Amino acid sequence: MPEAVGSPSPFPLPARLLAGLAILAMGVFAWVAWQRVGYPFELEWMEGAMIDHAARIGQGLDIYAPPGPDHVAFLYTPLFYWLTAALAVPLGDGFLTARLVGLLATLAAAALLGHWVRRECGRALPGIVAIGLLFLGSGWYRWWLDLARNDSLFLLWMLATGYLLRWHGTRGAFAAAVTATLAFLSKQTAVLWLPAIGVGALLLDWRQGLRFGLAAALCLGSAIGIYHLATAGWFTFFVFEMPRGHGIQGDRKLGFWNDDLVPVLPAIGLALVVFGQYVRRGEARAGLFLAAFASGGLLASYLSRLHIGGFDNVLLYGFVGACLLAPLALTATTSPRGHTTVTTLLLVQCAMLILDVRALWQTRPVLLYDPRHALPTTAHRQAHEEQLAFLQQAPGDVFVLSHGHVAAMAGKPRTAHGQAIHDLLNPMIPVLEGKDGAAATPWQQEVILAFHERFSAALRERRFAAIVLDQQVGGAFEGVFSIALQGNYRRRQGQLLSEPWALQPIVGMLTNSPYVLEPIR
Repeated sequence: MPEAVGSPSPFPLPARLLAGLAILAMGVFAWVAWQRVGYPFELEWMEGAMIDHAARIGQGLDIYAPPGPDHVAFLYTPLFYWLTAALAVPLGDGFLTARLVGLLATLAAAALLGHWVRRECGRALPGIVAIGLLFLGSGWYRWWLDLARNDSLFLLWMLATGYLLRWHGTRGAFAAAVTATLAFLSKQTAVLWLPAIGVGALLLDWRQGLRFGLAAALCLGSAIGIYHLATAGWFTFFVFEMPRGHGIQGDRKLGFWNDDLVPVLPAIGLALVVFGQYVRRGEARAGLFLAAFASGGLLASYLSRLHIGGFDNVLLYGFVGACLLAPLALTATTSPRGHTTVTTLLLVQCAMLILDVRALWQTRPVLLYDPRHALPTTAHRQAHEEQLAFLQQAPGDVFVLSHGHVAAMAGKPRTAHGQAIHDLLNPMIPVLEGKDGAAATPWQQEVILAFHERFSAALRERRFAAIVLDQQVGGAFEGVFSIALQGNYRRRQGQLLSEPWALQPIVGMLTNSPYVLEPIR
């Protein structure tokens, strides 16, 4: 948004205090990321398996391949794995390498967000506030941006797509088609967001929007087709077919709107105000494009949250749109009262990202933003070291259901991760447990039954010297493979860890208190 005629050059003291708070949030994020980036064990329960996926590229193995005990692909697209594998060439395989990919993508995305806001309004301070809001929301979306996960990479390319369409004309439309493809290759959630951006591009400039739509369709279609052929259809199966069999979280149909979004309502309200200002200033096309970008992210968050397994990290997609628009309200009015109102609302937004107002009517912690909860404890490190020591001493291959990469750290072959196995089996778990209720398509049924037989054969052969299961998910595993386990494995007596609960990752599912199944000789 161009600078308002007659607006004061210096921002008043409350706005500068807001900028100071934003800079403090950046500093805290940097401090937390510095503490965590080199931590040698998992912070989130799927991090290790992301490393295992990337390692397959370095070993010349396919990510998307027939599933078995050694590997089941996540339902993600492959760009994060490619970049992690490339960075592993000079740095080596491990958590540091994978987290650096996520962290560098976060820093680039934050810089682009701040630059975009500054270009919209011609002022640096709103850009600083935008970056500060993004990082101040860390407690709300569970300190996700420096993890070995693909969301930061996805956000970077989505922001780049929007920015190119907004500010770089015809050349930007073709470049945006490339970044849109990179966004899809980072996470297929892009297909939920890109249609809204495409509509926004048409409203901004129909010629530019048409160029973008055609070029993006060509790039995306080519990427999907090439990968489908290169993997004999397995890419299509894991990325598109598998999610079809998953259910939805019914409580999030309304809970997303009246629970998840409560801490960011002031930012959403200010985003609507900014859209109105664009319209009143005769810049409706630009306002509609920005609204399409933000609402597309919100829709992607909502649909992802509905998906079984949709975690708080998916809230990021809608939040980045609010971070883009809300700070622009600082330059949307010329009146002192208007400046005071906007600054107050932004300060209230910061307060609501620090203190959780939902604690007034729900049983939950009052402090939403607490960097201490993002850092692993001494007990957490010790529990992982004890588990690693046990695996190293095992006289053969091991299978660790819920903690990826630890088998490789112990010098053992890598194995499939529990989340990937659950995603694969989910449509037929009732049938595999001897009940009714299969929701799988014929293609899924064929793949699932073949995987179940491969895994069962490995159990009947007593391939693993130890199977490590966590208390919360072990029962489901034993139920699905009960026939193959019977007579071949038994539960080992005694406690594996001195503090079993301490194995719990900082973020993610409850996966702690491990026990061991050992072969019956």
